[in-house]
Parts: sequence; structure tokens; C-alpha cells
Amino acid sequence: TVSGLDLQAFFELGLRSTQDLPLAELLSQFGVGLHLLPAASAADKGRVLDKPPEPAPAKPILGANLTTQNNELSVLQVFDEGAAQVTGLAAGDVIVAVDGWRLNEKQLEQYIVATPPNNTIRLHVLRRDQLLVFDLMPQPAPADTCVFYLLEDMPAQQRQRLTAWLHLDGD
Repeated sequence: TVSGLDLQAFFELGLRSTQDLPLAELLSQFGVGLHLLPAASAADKGRVLDKPPEPAPAKPILGANLTTQNNELSVLQVFDEGAAQVTGLAAGDVIVAVDGWRLNEKQLEQYIVATPPNNTIRLHVLRRDQLLVFDLMPQPAPADTCVFYLLEDMPAQQRQRLTAWLHLDGD
């Protein structure tokens, strides 16, 4: 122990397990709050807020990352247990039509959000030159997007840690 701290349990958790690190608990010691929320859109990579976030319902999503190349909408990545994977979509699939319409990535996201709950969306997809048809049931976005904020009424010890961590003391 170089630092004088016993960090064995922390490193066991972080390096030799698949459990999540207790990031919210660790950050709170520095006056930083962390919530995991459903993404607000496909472009939502997390954000910093002035105050704790208000709860909001999760929007329905495809459960995949998409890309557009040569005016073709392709599946770049399929998320485990997401609607796309459950439906049978795979990376490399080209989405030709959505309920009979040719849509771009933004239009598809809006279409999925506007689809009433428990309704399916028919996808026509090209996979290695074979036309396939899938009925996709959108699922709510998982709470996997980080939102950070400073804790209100931060005790002096937390404020000192935050100041030292972010070098806000002028040193």
C-alpha cells in the first residue's frame, strides 16, 4: 500500500468483477451527484445540470446505433436485450423501409417515439442482399445515461474535496 490505504477490495471490484463501481457514492464525497437516466435521444451522451434531474418517462427506442452511408440507413451496433436484438436485427443490416416508408435516422427515431405503446413497427431490411421483414416492438430506453450535478447545501468537507480535485483554489 503506497498510499497507506487498503484499496484491495476496490481493485477486486473494478478489475476482477463485472459489478458496477459505486460511482454515485464515490462522487458524492466530492459534492457531485450522479443519476442514471434514460437517454433523451439517440444523440444524448449524458449531461451536466445545475440541479438534480426531474424524473421523466423513458422514450421508446430501437435499441441500436445507426449510421447513414451512401443514403442508406444501416445498423452499426445492436444493444443486448434491446428491441433491435429481440427482433433479430444485426450489425450491417440496411433498413430499407419502416412501415412502408423510407426514413432517415432522425425520422426513424421520431417515428418510434410517436408509435403508440404495444404497437409493432414493420421493418424491411437488406442483409447480405437478402430482403428480410421484421416486426419490431419498441422498448423504453434503459436508464444508462449519466447526468451530473453539484449537490445542494454541500458540507465544507465536500466543498474542500471538490475544490482540490478540480484545482479551483488557484494552485
